[in-house]
Amino acid sequence: MSKQCDKTWVVVEHRGVVIEPGSVQLLSKAKTISPVPVVAVVLTTAADRDKLVAQLRPFGADQIMVVTDDSLNEKMTQETAAATLTQMMVQLGRPIALLFSATTWGRSVAPRVQGNVDAGLTADCVDLRFDNQTLIGIKPSYGDRIMCEITSDSVLPQMVTVRPNVFQAVQEGEPTPEDAIEQLAVTVKPDNQVVLNQRQENPLTDADNSLAATDIILALGRGANDPVTIQLAEKVAQKMGAKIGVTRPLVGDHFTQEQQIGQSGTTVAPKLIINLGISGAAQYTTGMSGAGTIVAVNVDPDAPIKEIADYYYPGEAQAFLQALDEAIN
Repeated sequence: MSKQCDKTWVVVEHRGVVIEPGSVQLLSKAKTISPVPVVAVVLTTAADRDKLVAQLRPFGADQIMVVTDDSLNEKMTQETAAATLTQMMVQLGRPIALLFSATTWGRSVAPRVQGNVDAGLTADCVDLRFDNQTLIGIKPSYGDRIMCEITSDSVLPQMVTVRPNVFQAVQEGEPTPEDAIEQLAVTVKPDNQVVLNQRQENPLTDADNSLAATDIILALGRGANDPVTIQLAEKVAQKMGAKIGVTRPLVGDHFTQEQQIGQSGTTVAPKLIINLGISGAAQYTTGMSGAGTIVAVNVDPDAPIKEIADYYYPGEAQAFLQALDEAIN
């Protein structure tokens, strides 16, 4: 597999005809930084093809490349997806860059492709840029205390996974032209070792209910980790139409991994986030710095989170929630 194609591929993740938001966010980012044409790569069935293409065209990819096969459905395994992407590179050549959203699916498919082509992979990036045709993946490291710039350009493609919600999805003035939509004939080899019979949706991670999709978040940290404050926060959240997020120490009996915000949890970008009893360690703030309005409540008048907060209240989380509850009433 020595051929090269001077393009940037963005792998579009979807479930049926619902596109994962991180994919179009990544597509928009690639359009602004890539020194070569940007291709949206879609693996799907013939029945879902046209609906997915129609959703992608407004984001202005230079090309939309589609592979259709009955096995590329909602039960497609990661092995099948990786094998199909690898076969595409055999036929077309290796792109300059291959980009995935750092979802559970993307984090599983990307390293499989990496192993198939013996390339490098930078995982969980929070920003990207190109230096000529060298892709630079930017990610927190050393306990999130510093930001590292990582390259892997000795073998193409240069591969990255990028955390959802760190970029904005922007629809272009000019959609992808009809003649730039290509149906690619690829021999798809279904994975016969794994059979997915049923998918059980997690209400905390589906497209409508996940933290990543909500506009308002009440985030709880150590300073709000007591039963009365938690109960009050859940009451206020229900009134506000908000979701509860937490820092890592609160994941356990009461809160799940899906509710964790931060480098090892979910990256969120709500219109409003109210941080209660959270000091503002980089591991956490990395995951919510894209919020529209940031409110912070902490008994420490100089907690680190104050530096990024739009509004700061130096006081008890419980007292703040009681006042907020009364104001809503």
